[in-house]
Amino acid sequence: MNTSGPGTRRLRVVQSFRTPRSTTNPYLTQLADALADDVDVAFFSWRTALVGRYDVLHLHWPEILLRGNSRLGTAARRVLTAVLVLRLWAVPAAVVRTQHNVDPHDPPGRLDALLLGCLELRTDAWIRLNRWTPTPDGGRTTTVPLGHYGARYPDAIVADSA
Repeated sequence: MNTSGPGTRRLRVVQSFRTPRSTTNPYLTQLADALADDVDVAFFSWRTALVGRYDVLHLHWPEILLRGNSRLGTAARRVLTAVLVLRLWAVPAAVVRTQHNVDPHDPPGRLDALLLGCLELRTDAWIRLNRWTPTPDGGRTTTVPLGHYGARYPDAIVADSA
């Protein structure tokens, strides 16, 4: 897609994390900052995910979509995720997944595994941070090495490794 020139629109990417704060994982902050040069970056809200206009949904740790702060909140998020899955099958938006971990931090239950499996089936491309991280489809996988955070923490004390 041409993203420059009169009459063209920029690619809109929705990241699956909320607007970064000082406590946000530096990888996510750096990614959002780097993408903003070439695309319109939007941060996650259920409203945007379910009814917003976007070309790409970029998923990081999709199991987080399923977790609420209470049983009712978790149930609501599961319903919202199911609606999101239906929406993704109905619209032409691409789904890109960054595979941060080999396995989720907490093993999903049956319903969560089903919802995560549906998101995986709808994933168009995979990004991994090193060549050793497996993805479900190597043919649709790109390796983007994890950068460093030196610029993010310029005053950090570095331990002597000797």
